[in-house]
This record gives sequence, C-alpha cells and structure tokens, in this order.
Amino acid sequence: MVFEFLFYNQQHKTRNGYFINHDNLMLASLEERKKLIFYFIANQVPEKLDPVDRVKFNEELSDNLSTKARLIGSLTGLIGLVGFPYISTRIYSRPVLNIGLSLLICPFLYYVGNQLTYSVWEPKFIANNNTVCELSKKYNFTVFDFAQAKKEAHLKALRTELVSDNLLYSPGI
Repeated sequence: MVFEFLFYNQQHKTRNGYFINHDNLMLASLEERKKLIFYFIANQVPEKLDPVDRVKFNEELSDNLSTKARLIGSLTGLIGLVGFPYISTRIYSRPVLNIGLSLLICPFLYYVGNQLTYSVWEPKFIANNNTVCELSKKYNFTVFDFAQAKKEAHLKALRTELVSDNLLYSPGI
C-alpha cells in the first residue's frame, strides 16, 4: 500500500483481532466469547491451529473480509478521479483529467476506505461467519488460552521490532 510507510507501525492495532481484550470477552456471551478468542488466536498466533484449519480460516478471511475492504477502498479511491473536474489549457484545448491532484488524493482515499471498511466488517465477520463458528467449537479455546496467546502475540511483535533493522518500517507485526 502507498501509505504503509507512514502507518504500518500502528496499523496492526486496528485489525486482526488486536482490539480484543479481557473486558470485551467478559461482556460477550459464551458463544461470542469463543468466537472472539478463536479469531484472536487464529490471527495472532496461528501456530496453535492445525495447518488444514489454518488454511481454511485464511481463505475464508481473505475471500470475505480482505476482498470487501480492498473493493470498497478501490471505490473510494476512484472518488478522487471523479471528484476533480476536467481542465483545459490554451495549448491543449481538450479537457484533460487533473492528474496531479488525482495522484495525490486517490491513494489516500483508498487507504481511508480500506481501513474503515475493515474496521466495520471485522466484527460482523466474527459474529456471522460459519467457518469461525465451526472452528471455535472445534478448538474450544478458553480465557486462559486467550491470555497465553496475548502474551505470545506481544512477544512476537517485540521480537520482530527488535530484530528489524529499519526503525520506521517493521514488517511482520
């Protein structure tokens, strides 16, 4: 993405179940709690899942959630093309799209649309997806497993940040 170099260090906090904490779990019903715990573990510590289930979950996630976020992000990015009027000059009398402004605003609108869509659809994906429901019943993770996974996810993030050479861009968080 175009704006990854600006927001990548904080971007992981808005997706992949990072926002799930003990307060959210205690307010949820038993079935919702299992789904939230499974979603967090599947995203943050995928080693705890079988490879077949991991592939199944990742395919479902990319098919439903990521594709919708990219599509709506692209549509909001196209607003940058349509939103600016055509201009013409004395030298070239035919209307020309104002490419300079479009090239500046389109990536920003794509990023905003993508992030907002992901933030809105992620809780709906957790609540309504059949694969998440089936796998959460299969694994039956508890709050203790969630606490362990939270610690492991933080340690993985710290390890990745400490090992990375570049301070501005740390991949893998």
